[in-house]
Order: sequence, then structure tokens, then C-alpha cells
Amino acid sequence: MLSYYRRFIPNFSKISVPLVELTKKYAKFKWSDECQAAFEFLKESLSVIPLLAYPDLSKPYTLYTDASDESIGACLTQPCDENEEVLYGVKNEKPIYFLSHKLSDTQKRWSTIEKEAYSIHYALQKLDHYLHNATFTIKTDHKPLQYLLSSNFSNRKIQLWALCISSYNCKIEWLSGAENTIADYLSRRPKNKIDDPQTLEEINENDNIEMDISNKAYEISTLNSNEFNPKEFSSCQYNDDDNVQVEDLKIKGYDIKYEQSLDKELSAIAIQLQNGKATKSVESKYILMDDILYFISKADSEPVLRLYVPLQLREEVVKQYHDVDHLGVDKTYDAIKIKYFWPNLYKELHEYVNSCIICQQRSSYNAKPLMQETDIPPFPFAKVAVDLSGPYPTSLSGNKYIISFVDIYSGYPECFPVPDKSAANIVQLLMDEIIPRHSCPLTLLSDNGSKIVTIW
Repeated sequence: MLSYYRRFIPNFSKISVPLVELTKKYAKFKWSDECQAAFEFLKESLSVIPLLAYPDLSKPYTLYTDASDESIGACLTQPCDENEEVLYGVKNEKPIYFLSHKLSDTQKRWSTIEKEAYSIHYALQKLDHYLHNATFTIKTDHKPLQYLLSSNFSNRKIQLWALCISSYNCKIEWLSGAENTIADYLSRRPKNKIDDPQTLEEINENDNIEMDISNKAYEISTLNSNEFNPKEFSSCQYNDDDNVQVEDLKIKGYDIKYEQSLDKELSAIAIQLQNGKATKSVESKYILMDDILYFISKADSEPVLRLYVPLQLREEVVKQYHDVDHLGVDKTYDAIKIKYFWPNLYKELHEYVNSCIICQQRSSYNAKPLMQETDIPPFPFAKVAVDLSGPYPTSLSGNKYIISFVDIYSGYPECFPVPDKSAANIVQLLMDEIIPRHSCPLTLLSDNGSKIVTIW
């Protein structure tokens, strides 16, 4: 419920950090004072009448953005009548939407300009239904970003975000940190602390409630799954703890950076990207993050990162995915390609699975039976095959079934339409059509159809 109303609560992601930490996989449930303070604050926030206003389509929007070490924040506003609203010290502006987002462990290691640029990109994706066809101004306290749409940044991530931002009818203005109080509050609100010495003395470590919730990770993740949708972001990363992060792409027990440096092909691509000498084709397919090479895969028209596996680790990846359950080629391939990439992946996987002894022992031996000998009839129409098919759409003559006769000696067929599939029609055709023109067959061959069997 709190997540559903998060747009009404400023700095929601920052405040809810202690509670979100409890929902992580393999986390132990320890209800600390920070958790209690966050819970009380959020509960109190739900009982307060929100100050959000309805948007006025005749007025321009202003989007304030900011980023801190742990989260990003944004606020969408519109001008209002003089002294009508006061928003955190900003007069004559009414809030339309509060937005905050907790950065993942990987995103926390980004540079300042990457975090600030990402805060703009994230806000635009979340508020697209407001800003898609609107004219608005973006205000940020990071001065280099005022040239985001006019300068050529070498950073690949910033290039992708700038391309997305350029699709909006907006301009970016610099705002000093002292003036950017709205978004700054959303991204930098300090954690709640208990300063009362008496309260601190009453806290006993043994009184903490501990419970292993690792078995409940699926249910807890489901509760948080509606906070965001990764497909809303046309960027090359994964967002939030509920989704696959770059760390999840690493291969256990191996230093990926070192292993990639041993692969000549991967090293050549990485050097091109580092020196800025890569071709457009290479730049569109590969990206370096923390000196590790990733392949940019298009999934549902959106870029998704897949780790480029060096040559010496490819068999290890295949073993980890195949040797557990010994799935087939297609299922194993579908599982691997979500995270990893290398050329000829499917071909190498196919060869590995086909050479797996356990898989060969499990698979049933479906050898084709030997061809059976057939007696050749002594003359045409000595042996005739008969079959009935239908019903078909009724013809103008009222027929909706077809009776077929095929000479086994020559393969010559004759077909006749009939109104129904009675045995009388088959007998009548034999007497009137087949026997007078081709002589009486020595053998009639059928598939034991009930109507044909009744003839005999």
C-alpha cells in the first residue's frame, strides 16, 4: 500500500531504505529503530492530506532533479497564482508529482555526472504521460548537464540518456544547489536517528526479533514488484534490487576482468572502446562498464546488457547451466542468453549437449523401422485401396463426403462425392464405377474404418 501511494510522499525511496533491506533475499528479519522510525514516518505521511495539485494543460511544467550517493529525486511543478502555494521555499509553484528512487549497488558507484544525468532520464520515463507532448524546463544543480543536449559526451550511458531526453520538447537550465531545495530534499534527506539516551539504553540486542525469511523471498519480491517496471527505461542497465543487476552477470569463482584480458578478441574490442577508436558498429553492440565488456542485446526494442564471456570460460558457463538438470539445447540456450553472450553460442551448446553421455542415455532411441516388403499386384486394379474423408462444406448437389479408390499397382486414383458416409454408397460406387470399367478387384485395402468394415 505504501508503494502504491509513493508519489504522494516526498523522498519515499530514501525513507524506506531500512524496510526495503528486510525484503532482500537471504535477509534476516531484525526490526531496528531505523525501521520503526521509517515505518512511523510513512504511516504518518499516509494520514496527511497530500499537497499535490491537478496539472493545468495550459501552463508549462518545470522539472527539478537531483542525485545523491544513494538515491535520486525529482519534482514536477507548475506555476500558480501569486502566494497561492509555497513549495519548500519556492513561491508561486504548485507540486504535481514527487519522485524518488533508490540506486542499486552498481549505480551507487557511478560518477556524479552519471547519477545526475540518470536522475533526469529516470524522471522523464516515469513522468512521460505528463511531459510527452508538453513544453517544459528541466532544472538541475549540476552545471555540466546544461550542455547535455548540445555537447557530445564520450560516456556511453550519458549518450543513450541524452538521445532519449532529446525526444522531448524541453530545455535544461542550471540551478544552484542552494536554490534547488525541492529535488535536493527528495534525494538527500538524512536517515532518522534516535538521540534520546534513555531510549538508547532501553534497546537490548537480545530483544531483537530474528527470523530467517530466505524461504519467503518470492512472496516478498512479489509485494515490491509493482514499484517500477524495468521496461519503462530505454537504457543499458538494470534497476532496483528486485531485478537482475550487473553483479548477477558475473561468473562465480572467476575474475571476469582478468579473464577477459586473456582473450585477444575481447581485449581488442575493449581497447577500441577505451581509446575512442571503435567503429559505429562496435559502439552499437558493445559497452565497457567498470572495465568489463558487455554485449548490448535488443530485447523488446530496448537495450539489455549481456556479459561477453571469454573463450576459456564458455565451457564452464555451459556446464553450470546444462549439467544440473540436463535440459535440451533450446531450453539451455534460452537460459544462458538472458545473461551471457558469445559468437556461435547455439552451435557450441548444440555440440556439447549432443556429446553429453547422460543426455544420450536418457533419450529414447527412436530408430526408424525397416521398410516392409509389399506384394506387387499381378495386374492393374487387382488390389485397390479405399478410404472415406469428410465432412466438407456441402456442395450445391448436397454432397459433403469424398470416397477415394487408389490402384496399388499403378497409383491411379478415382474420387467420388457422396452425400453421406453410409456403406451403401461405397458398394454402389464399386458396382457402378469401378467394376464395370476396371474389372473386379481381387483385394480391397482399407484402414478398418467402421463404415467400410460393415461392407464385409
